[in-house]
Amino acid sequence: LNVGYSETNTGVFMDVHSYGNYVGYAWGYKNLRSGNDDGLGALGRKMASYNEYRLWAPEMPANQYPVDGDTLDTMYGWLGAAGLFWELGTKFYQSCTSFPDVINEAFPG
Repeated sequence: LNVGYSETNTGVFMDVHSYGNYVGYAWGYKNLRSGNDDGLGALGRKMASYNEYRLWAPEMPANQYPVDGDTLDTMYGWLGAAGLFWELGTKFYQSCTSFPDVINEAFPG
């Protein structure tokens, strides 16, 4: 799992969670950089720059805890798809009526 996928691989997987104001990428199950960490990290930093979210990534200070059964690890591990997650909102159980504001704040423009 430490060998990177080819740069010709295609596909992006996006996953949305609540809450925390983070953007993250593989690997989540352990604090270990993937074979494509440079590219995934560049993509994650770019996405986080749009909304000033913190980057949750392997071997980074904001890596909170390992996650088990994470779909983004599965999509990257099985398919080589670049995957990112966004933790949106201000509460774990956010009212559905607040989603338009949450989305507009997270993805300005």
